[in-house]
Amino acid sequence: MTELAAGDVQDLLDLLKNTVIAGDAHALGQVLAEDVRAFFTGGDTPVCGRDAVLATWARHFERWSDVRIERRDTVVGTRGDVAWGQFLWDGEGRTGVRRYRLEGERWTVVLRRENGCWRFVQMHSSMPCRDWEAHRTG
Repeated sequence: MTELAAGDVQDLLDLLKNTVIAGDAHALGQVLAEDVRAFFTGGDTPVCGRDAVLATWARHFERWSDVRIERRDTVVGTRGDVAWGQFLWDGEGRTGVRRYRLEGERWTVVLRRENGCWRFVQMHSSMPCRDWEAHRTG
């Protein structure tokens, strides 16, 4: 396969969402490029490289439980060995005894085909707010 169809990009975005819901760093690592760069909500600098990005996700997975995410307003594109997507995540989860709900977390991703496999090479997320406690629901 030399080019991804838009539906294939959607499938990869579902895989990303499902690995986050499951807290499965191993599965996430299978779809990250070695040179991936991630810009996470609240971070001031990019996180560079598969190991560092996975370590960041692993810290997130350790803190959060009972995670639910819905993806919406997705736009995808493909060109040759590159694909991209932008979407919003609405989600909720628990950290310790506190529960939070957030709507409209903005995401962009870029994928690249390497050795016949599609990998995320860039991830960016940003919340539409700075006051995290305003999203506490319990």
